Amino acid sequence: MGEGEAMTTLKDISIRTGVSINAVSRILNGLNKENRPSSIRRAEQVRRVAAEMGYRPNEAARAMKSGAFKSIMLLKDNANAYSSIDDAALFAVQQVLAPLGYRLVLTLLPEAGDPGSVLSEHIRQQCVDGILTSMTKNIPPWLETTLSRTRTPIMWIGSKLVTDSVRHDDYQSGFDGTVRLLEAGHRKIVYADFAAALSEQSDWHFSTLDRQQGYLDAMREWQVSPEILRPATPLKQLDGIDYIKDKLLPLQPTAVFCYGLWHTGRALLYACAGEGIRIPEALSFLTWMGEPNMESGISLSGYEARDTEIWTRGTQLLLEKIRSNEPKPSLVLPFKIRPGESVGAPKRV
Repeated sequence: MGEGEAMTTLKDISIRTGVSINAVSRILNGLNKENRPSSIRRAEQVRRVAAEMGYRPNEAARAMKSGAFKSIMLLKDNANAYSSIDDAALFAVQQVLAPLGYRLVLTLLPEAGDPGSVLSEHIRQQCVDGILTSMTKNIPPWLETTLSRTRTPIMWIGSKLVTDSVRHDDYQSGFDGTVRLLEAGHRKIVYADFAAALSEQSDWHFSTLDRQQGYLDAMREWQVSPEILRPATPLKQLDGIDYIKDKLLPLQPTAVFCYGLWHTGRALLYACAGEGIRIPEALSFLTWMGEPNMESGISLSGYEARDTEIWTRGTQLLLEKIRSNEPKPSLVLPFKIRPGESVGAPKRV
């Protein structure tokens, strides 16, 4: 439609074709029964005239009538460390929503005023059918209460809840990874996590506890003494190298299981390279990672996140919840196992 051109209405098409407004509406919405030659001809005429007149359905009116706005809110925190979604995951969400005619609305948690009231009003104004959250850490205590009051279906991505969430199985991967090292013959296995300091325990993400507990349970089951290395206060990434040289290497482990590659694993790899410690000949290395990784010519062994699949399944579950208006059991997905080359048999006990 050009600038200043009036929008074509059902009434305009009705006048042009001589067909009642109700009949025009049924035809254009695919609700008309076209089982006779006369009704088929009438429907073809209405569709042709609608196309010639540039008719576009009023989506707002449709939404008010059906109660479905075909809109999903993606709720994020302003801090990416607590609320992240990468391009691949966004694309996965759109692959689910776009074929069904849904649009995605990005919304950041309010930082001013009464955040609960501000968010409630924003959700009301946006007229969304459901909400996807990408907040995994430091979730404000008021948020769950606010979202429950809106009665808008919600799916928590990367959160640990009994219903309406999708996440990785951190505990099982911690247990299985430790068993893998034990089965390879290792008995001096250190679990290293520099991403969560002891002084910050009240703010730990659930994966911090779950991965560590998986390690502890596996060591206990095999009757092997555990050794956890965690700093008392937060470390900068580069400080981790000296911390490993001072605290970890003197323990003389044959294997190290790291909470993650970015903050802990790379510091260990750099420290080993500087000290001439070869992996896996002198030290086996296992970690969690965002994608397959190769360091110093070695493909790393560990567990790869399935973030794209988690977002896909989370979006699908949200749409199912919207249709059924019933809570969905939370979905827990295992990490992808990456055999890699950084785990071998110990050269010493």
